Amino acid sequence: MPETKQFKIWFKAVLPIIHRYWKLYYLNLWEYDDWLQEARIILHQVISLKTPEQQIIAHFSVKFKCHILDSLRRQDTAKRKANRQEYLVLDDENINIDLSVDYLVAEQTICKELFYNFFDKLTEKEAIFLKQIITDPTTPKDAKFRRLKRKLISNLYPSDS
Repeated sequence: MPETKQFKIWFKAVLPIIHRYWKLYYLNLWEYDDWLQEARIILHQVISLKTPEQQIIAHFSVKFKCHILDSLRRQDTAKRKANRQEYLVLDDENINIDLSVDYLVAEQTICKELFYNFFDKLTEKEAIFLKQIITDPTTPKDAKFRRLKRKLISNLYPSDS
């Protein structure tokens, strides 16, 4: 799409609209140059539709806003989680966590996994005692509790030796 002199004039006329939407909406991984490129594409489409000159700016504004809102919906929809580009890779566990998902959900998942791994390492008596502590917070904190606590800490923070 070669930029003609007339196209450049129209593009200068719609720059304030582009800038307004750029400040109003945040699109993940879009830089200002991406906004300008998308605006050029939309402006070219509007001009190609043989829109009357007095309506080009209005048509551009509506079409550009709809395009931005569509992009926002595409970014935010749960159906398209695979299209999101940012991931955190935990090498030791080989786990991929989508950074666009709520951190609390990821944290809860990791904590549950750690808890189940720890629970599997307990003896039957320790498992029963741990369930009792969890269900009844008034359980006395005696020597058995302290041993279980030490075991949990050594499981969470294993020594390097």
